[in-house]
Amino acid sequence: MGGIDTSMVHPTPSIDVVTGPASECVTLQELHDAIRLNDTSEDSLLTEYIAGAREQFEFHTDGRVILPTTFREYFPYWECVLRLGRGKVTSVASVKYYDADDQEQTLTGWGSDLTGIPALVYLPT
Repeated sequence: MGGIDTSMVHPTPSIDVVTGPASECVTLQELHDAIRLNDTSEDSLLTEYIAGAREQFEFHTDGRVILPTTFREYFPYWECVLRLGRGKVTSVASVKYYDADDQEQTLTGWGSDLTGIPALVYLPT
């Protein structure tokens, strides 16, 4: 029985949230006003729904982020151009990698194009 040759398959990059949004796009009070709700007994649940709605929007729009958030993205392989998995990217702080001795190093000489989605990081050749 034949199988998939996984030696040619690149693993998917992973993304961690370093610093999440300081607030949500809609406040609890704005939600109360919009649905004309005077009862506060479900406020904790409604607060979770507000965050969940934003997270679902970001997921279903291919990672388009609508509030300032800091991410760390891991790439399991090197390419000349890294396509960042979230957008709209406003800055890239650094590019780091692990050397042959498994020590973290900071890469120099890289460039970026943050004008589109996905944002691109160009590695030195």
